Amino acid sequence: MRMRIGLRHAATSATVAMALIASGLSPNAVAAVAAASTTMPYPFGPSTKADHTPDESGDDSDWDAQAVLLNAMIERTRTLPELLRIGMGDPSTQDKEPLHDLTDEVRGSLDDLFAGAESYAMVVRDARTGYELVNINGGRVFVSASTYKLYVARDMATMVESGALSWQSALNGMTLESCLDTMIVNSDNDCPIAWLTSVSSNDETTARAVAAGASGTVFGNDGIVRTTADDLSSILEDFYHRNGLTDESVDRILALMERQIYREGIPAAFDDDVTVADKVGFLDAYLNDAGIVYSAKGDLIVVVLTNGSSWDDIAQAVRIVYQAL
Repeated sequence: MRMRIGLRHAATSATVAMALIASGLSPNAVAAVAAASTTMPYPFGPSTKADHTPDESGDDSDWDAQAVLLNAMIERTRTLPELLRIGMGDPSTQDKEPLHDLTDEVRGSLDDLFAGAESYAMVVRDARTGYELVNINGGRVFVSASTYKLYVARDMATMVESGALSWQSALNGMTLESCLDTMIVNSDNDCPIAWLTSVSSNDETTARAVAAGASGTVFGNDGIVRTTADDLSSILEDFYHRNGLTDESVDRILALMERQIYREGIPAAFDDDVTVADKVGFLDAYLNDAGIVYSAKGDLIVVVLTNGSSWDDIAQAVRIVYQAL
C-alpha cells in the first residue's frame, strides 16, 4: 500500500500526525510511527525521487524536507507493512500483550499438578512466530507412543510428493491414503508397522527425522520410538508453516488430526469453538499429546509428554498455560 500525503507546509510533529490521520491511518498507527524502531522505506524515508509525483506547481523540492521530518518521528519505526497491519485493526496485534516466556510463571503449578508422575515435559510455542512460551523438560527423551505417527505421516506425504508412491498405492491390504487415515484418526498400529517394514525402515525414518531437526528422536530396532517435546513441537511447526510439504499434503494431515477420536488431552482443555489438530500416544504409563490449537489468543503449538499421569492432568496443564497467556 502506498500513500501520498500532502505535507508541504508541515512544520510540527502535531501537524504531521494530523496529516497521517487524515490520510487514513488510525491513531494506533500514528502512535506506532512515533514509537517504533527502524526507518521506514520511501516514500516516508529519504527519497530517490524515482517513484513520487511533484505537487501541483511541479515543485518537489520540499518533499525530501518533509521526508526528513517524518523520519524524525519514525526513526525507531517498524517496517511499513507491519505499521499498516497495526493501524488498520488486525485483531492479532491490537490489545494484545507482547509475547513473553511464561515458564517461570507456570512451572510451580505444573510441578504440583504432575507431582505424582514419574516425569513430564511441556512445550508451548506461538505458532505464527515460533516464539517459545513454555519449555519444561523439552529436551527430555520419552517413549513416544503413537505420537511417532506424525513422523511417519510426513514421510508418507514426502514419498507421494516425490512421485515414488501415490495415495492409491497398496499398503497393508488397503491404499496408502486409507492407511494414513486410520493411522491418524484411529491410531491404528498395523499401517505404520507395515510402512516401517516394507516401505521404509527404522533407521531411514530416524535419519529423516533428525535431518528435519528432530535430533532427539530414534526409531529403535526394539520396536520402541523415543522422542522429545522439542522434536514434536518442531514437526508441528513445520506443518503449520508448510515447511517441506505442499499445502495439499499438510491440509490432508491436519484435517485427520482434527478428526482423531481421542480427545481427552489437549482438546479437553478448550470449549468446542476452539479447533485442535492433535495426535495422542498412549503406551503403558506413557500418555502423550501433541497438537496445534487455533484459539482466540492465537495459534499455539502444544506438546505434553508424561510418564505416570492422566489425561485430566494433561488437559489441566494446558488450561494453566492458556489462562496465563
